Amino acid sequence: MIQPMKSLKEVTEITGLSRRMIQEIETAGLAKKPTSADKYGHLLYDDKDIENLWDFRFYKEIGCTLPEIKKIREADSFNRSKELERLIEEMIKKRDELNNLIEVAKLLKDMGVHYSSYIEVVDPTGIYNFNEITSYLGMVLQQVDFEPEIVDVLTEEEEDIRDEAFDLIMECCDNGKKPTHPRVQFEMERYYAVCTREMSDSLYWFKVFHVAHAPGEEMGQWIDKEYGEGKAKYFYEAMQHYCQTNPYKHGKSDERWAKAWQILEAMAQNNYPPEVEVVQKVVGVLYSYIYGLKIYSEETRQKMFRHFCAAMNNESYLNMMKKQGKEQFGAFLAKATAFYCKQWEEA
Repeated sequence: MIQPMKSLKEVTEITGLSRRMIQEIETAGLAKKPTSADKYGHLLYDDKDIENLWDFRFYKEIGCTLPEIKKIREADSFNRSKELERLIEEMIKKRDELNNLIEVAKLLKDMGVHYSSYIEVVDPTGIYNFNEITSYLGMVLQQVDFEPEIVDVLTEEEEDIRDEAFDLIMECCDNGKKPTHPRVQFEMERYYAVCTREMSDSLYWFKVFHVAHAPGEEMGQWIDKEYGEGKAKYFYEAMQHYCQTNPYKHGKSDERWAKAWQILEAMAQNNYPPEVEVVQKVVGVLYSYIYGLKIYSEETRQKMFRHFCAAMNNESYLNMMKKQGKEQFGAFLAKATAFYCKQWEEA
């Protein structure tokens, strides 16, 4: 049965292509301009015309330019197949990149921070480029299939001490004391001491959990609104100074983590088998670093470590290690953490 011919308006609705785009297609020679018209002179499209436009729309949606579409349409079946294979590979890569960006965006939304603030904590030395760090973070986050369960750790008295210390830091700001002033740093010490009950004595985790307090971030905006403009900047500078001047004074778990990392790197260079007991004991230090986050339930901490082990086996992570000239160490760490996880789960 012959289908009735369609007007240009109907064709735009059917194909989703604008009048202008259809005209560009016809001008580029990717579709023939219809020769039929109604009594008013309006062009009419038959089924073949619409099929050609559908074909064009498909290639346009997968990211082809007009010259590329022309090349594909005019190629023989073999070349067309090879070209589509190349396009599929490009689309898969773009899809993975987009999925990674989506996961990172979700994390930033939940944390209430900007990308730059988070990366400053995750990669303070700026070793990695944008594609590397977002690819790694995105792939790791895609593997997280659970909602972290936060538990109440602090007593009411401890919460009062923390809040009092924070208020006194704000008072020091009002009194004109610099963020580096001994009194300010004394109150920051009290504030930090309470926080260690939630996140071990790690200065690194302390900074991660407080990145949202930076000026312009979600908590930073709340501080400026509650205590006055500029207070978030003052608090953040006081906190940064405290962390810089006390790298291992209280952050013993950070020191243990750093030493464990160095020992594992030396073991990799000396070809230690990843599964031997001495290696696994050092990997246990990495486990205790994550397990020390008492703000999360025990089940959540265990899941976090499983994902940490998976991250060490992540292709993006291994590529980043390779870039640093630590490909051997990356492979060693991947096997060592995977073995630790397996033994730990079977215990």
